[in-house]
Amino acid sequence: MNHSAQPPRITIDAVLRSALRAFAAFPGPGLAYFGVVTVWNCYDSADSQLDLADLASFPAGPWVFGAALSLAGSLLMGWLMCGLARVAIAGVRGEEATWNNTVVSLSEYFHAASALGTWLLATLLGLMLFIVPGIFAFLMWSQAFCSAIDRKESWTAALGRSRLISKGHYAEIFGVGVATGMLLLPGWILSASTLWNSATDIEEILGGAMPAASKSAAAAFDPAAAATMILSAALGAAAYTAMTYIGAALYVVLQDLYVAAQASKKVD
Repeated sequence: MNHSAQPPRITIDAVLRSALRAFAAFPGPGLAYFGVVTVWNCYDSADSQLDLADLASFPAGPWVFGAALSLAGSLLMGWLMCGLARVAIAGVRGEEATWNNTVVSLSEYFHAASALGTWLLATLLGLMLFIVPGIFAFLMWSQAFCSAIDRKESWTAALGRSRLISKGHYAEIFGVGVATGMLLLPGWILSASTLWNSATDIEEILGGAMPAASKSAAAAFDPAAAATMILSAALGAAAYTAMTYIGAALYVVLQDLYVAAQASKKVD
């Protein structure tokens, strides 16, 4: 046996092609997720501007209700993403995916969301405090979400599984992560443009009474700004949909390589 042989490398284009094939094989869930997230992004963008006015009369008014509704919507979007991730993983493996694959139990959702939250929180804290540990946390636990969905295991076990299958492939994971993150740039740029163009209205809302601010916001309605908001929401939804498929494709490749490596060790 040649123990000095280099392990197979993961290429970005191969991961992207695999994700695209999975989407093309059964596009329904991906398109449905894209539509729901687009609508949610539009609502969330409009509601965030209204919340600035509601804060002028805090704690009265619908601000608390709006915050609760936003939280519930975010939880729902997370649950839908879990279902889409399961469909994407099945599609990448060439399995026949159905709408039943999108059904995720509350227990599965809890562990997947906990794994995702732990990964993001550890990455954020690491980047804020020491930078390098944040990068390692990002790479090491990047597969925890998909592992929890695919293997139906606890979030702690998913974190451990991610560490195992990611070892030795940090450079490829980083490359795919950077390439995937670029998908978010168009939506972010449009969102920043919309916020910049409405800066005067925001200052009026923060500096005046709520009734006057509401009238000012209504009078200043701009169809172009509304169109920009909708386009930004659609671009963001498309990015999140694509990222789910790409993440699933990367996870399957890493999982297969790990299983093959373990089988090779047993043979040796």
